[in-house]
Amino acid sequence: MINNMPNAEHQKASDITYFYDEDTNKAYWGARHALDGYTENYINEGVKKGNTSDIFPLLNWNLTYSEAGLYDLKAPNITVISDKTNVDKRTIEYQLKTNRQAEEIFMQSVSSLKVFKLVINGKEVELTENKYTKNQPLLWTYVVGQVGEVTVEITVDADDSVEWIVADRAYSIPETKGERSPEYSTYGDNSFVMKKVKY
Repeated sequence: MINNMPNAEHQKASDITYFYDEDTNKAYWGARHALDGYTENYINEGVKKGNTSDIFPLLNWNLTYSEAGLYDLKAPNITVISDKTNVDKRTIEYQLKTNRQAEEIFMQSVSSLKVFKLVINGKEVELTENKYTKNQPLLWTYVVGQVGEVTVEITVDADDSVEWIVADRAYSIPETKGERSPEYSTYGDNSFVMKKVKY
């Protein structure tokens, strides 16, 4: 049984995450906690310390990482259901679907956007601001569960170039190497797969 929370018996935290960028065809193993006997099975050559933004432009985690091998994983499918422009506003509706039974789907803006409305699975999202840039992007995540898909409708300025990072997160990794000692607690291992799309 995996321990989720540090406690008196399991005081040390341990985690491993797999990151794959479909566009660059590069992958990495990363750990947010100090390397241990288990995570060193994954991260043991060319080890670096940095931020996820160095290798995977979606998250903001400090971590230790190294390059990883490639597995048969694909980023989510994204389909344009409709794309309509009315005077100065453009409304695009997307369907995103995981290819690997991942539990979460992410979408983050890459281009500068002025957002007038965002609807996820039929529910309008209250936005705290409406202007987004590459350094301050719009980012949302949705737990898709067994359905595995989500629909998104977004209204932007008609003149905006629209570019996204789409990704999913599975609460598992593509390969298990070794066995984690019971002295370690873990919040669970994860894998992320992403790609960029432009419309």
